[in-house]
Amino acid sequence: MQDCLLGDVIAEDAVVTDPRRHRLFATVMVIAAGVDLLGKFYAGSDKTGKPGVIGDRIVEFTARFVFAGKPNATELAKVLYHGCRNPMVHSFTLHSTHYQMSLTFGPALSSGAIWRAQGTTDKFLINVDGLYVAYIAAIRRYEADLRGDPALQAKFAKMFPSYGFIPMWEARLERTMTQTNPGGVL
Repeated sequence: MQDCLLGDVIAEDAVVTDPRRHRLFATVMVIAAGVDLLGKFYAGSDKTGKPGVIGDRIVEFTARFVFAGKPNATELAKVLYHGCRNPMVHSFTLHSTHYQMSLTFGPALSSGAIWRAQGTTDKFLINVDGLYVAYIAAIRRYEADLRGDPALQAKFAKMFPSYGFIPMWEARLERTMTQTNPGGVL
């Protein structure tokens, strides 16, 4: 995955140190979509019927892989889901009834994806660089677990036919000349 920088593809390891301004919302939305997809593979399910099913799947994946090893991993996963992912994906804002959120960027805070405002329980700062670093690490952790866990492999295999690839086609228009239409027809 590369950062959402207009016109360039940046190597994963160079994204955080690139001095150009990032497209913050686009980057966060791409990461949110990636977490959603990986959550489907992790759970072996894309069911959406019962309220909370999607959120549970995403929070479980995020707590285990994005915030791995953090004592408050589940809380951070819920903050990311309810305070950032849902508002941004569904209304292109950070308006949340659960949390007060802000976005920032820059390598100064990239050692963490989510920072709690001191002395509060519901105010959080999402550092896009930190979120990116955590997401790339999550992909690598998930891949490592997937390679060694037959149960995860079975779940992955179940989802792969629906979500494992995007068919690509090349299309061309050709101009043809005919006797009845000397100007050609597309």
